[in-house]
This record gives sequence, C-alpha cells and structure tokens, in this order.
Amino acid sequence: EGASPNSALGYAALSAHIPVVLLAQTMPMWFEFEWARAALAAVGIATAVQATLIANVRADRKGSIASSTAATVGAIFVVLAAGYDEAALLLALGHSCFRMNQIFRSPSAIQDSRAWQADLGSEATGPERVLKAAWKAGWAFNRINSDFFRLPDQFYAVDLKRPLNFYNAKGTQLAITATFVAFIAAFHLPQVDERVAELMQTEPLLAAGLLTLNVLGSTALIRFLFGNVLDFGRFNSDRTQT
Repeated sequence: EGASPNSALGYAALSAHIPVVLLAQTMPMWFEFEWARAALAAVGIATAVQATLIANVRADRKGSIASSTAATVGAIFVVLAAGYDEAALLLALGHSCFRMNQIFRSPSAIQDSRAWQADLGSEATGPERVLKAAWKAGWAFNRINSDFFRLPDQFYAVDLKRPLNFYNAKGTQLAITATFVAFIAAFHLPQVDERVAELMQTEPLLAAGLLTLNVLGSTALIRFLFGNVLDFGRFNSDRTQT
C-alpha cells in the first residue's frame, strides 16, 4: 500500500479502468462472438457481487474503497457486454474521479466520521444491520482473495538485507533488467499484435491462451526483477562497497 496520491492516480484512476478502455477500443474484435459477450457479462456480474460483499467487511478504508472500485468496474463490464461502449467509457471517467476523491480523503476517514456524527447524530450515521449470510459470504470471499489468489511463497521469500543473487554494482543489474524488459516488450510489437488479432478471428482459444501466457509471464518476470535483480539498497555506500 502506497501513499494516498499514488494510490489514487495509479490504482483508482488508471489501473482499475484500463480494462474498460481496452475492451471498448477492441470491441469490433470480440463483440460479434456471443460467447465473448456472455463471458464478459458473467465475469462482470461475479466481480460486482463478490467485491461488493468484500467491501462491506473490510475494516481498512483503502481496502474497502479498492473492493468497491472493483465492484463498480464489474458493473461497467456488463454495460460493455451489452454493447454500450461510449456509455461505459463515460461511466469509467466519472467513476475514476469519484474513487480518486475517496482515496484522497481516506486518511481523514475517522475525522469525517466524527464530523458526520456531530452533525447528523449517531443513529443516522451508525452501521446498518446486514444479513448474516451476506456477512459470512463477504468474509469467505475476502479469505479466498488473501489465501488463494496470490503468487507462490517463493516470490515473497526475499531478504532485502542481504546481497541479491544477481547483484553487481558494475552493471549486472542493468544488463539483466534490459534483457528482461526487451523480452517482455517483444510480445507487444505491432507484428505480434496483428498476428494475435488474426488468431482471435480464426483460433480464439489459441489467442486467449497466448494473451494469458503473456500476462502471467510478464508479471512473473517483473516480480523476479524486483525481488532478485534490482537492489533497493544500491544507493547505500556500505553496500555498494561490498
């Protein structure tokens, strides 16, 4: 979790809504397939329900806003599946501005709550009674997110206090990083994008597999760079001399 401005701009405004923009721009490629529209709508509905339940049980303010953001983006997916791309983009713009404002104000959540109680009274601002089943489902979904949807433990076993396996102040970090970034960028060359676009028309399952492999592989390589190549202490004089 980063600073509030970073979270607002990086997550609430950009990262959360990039899928909406990409799906809207590529709608001519997938909208003609009924199974694609059905899959997008199903994912959107499932995300909206799951994230809404989680948002109502999260105790931390930013976590609750993040889950609420995911729920609304899921609903926007349903709008896209119905074919209203311009409406989806307009909703995404307004939603990103709204969530940015919420995250900017998240550090003062306790102060805001006390001000509301002073003006409206504790009865008007107190928690509402919720269904016990919905409460349990929210906690169950939250546990699934934290216990199952995560990278393998070896990705987290990084001791930043010891020299990294590939650490070398003379340029090893730069060489390995440049190689990895070039390898990842090769999957986004115009020729590759055109070929994937053709496969989406002729062999959609193969195209989906390649895109999934691209996302998972790129994520794993970037995480490997941060955990095993790039040295967060490279500006430490004591460490640079070792």
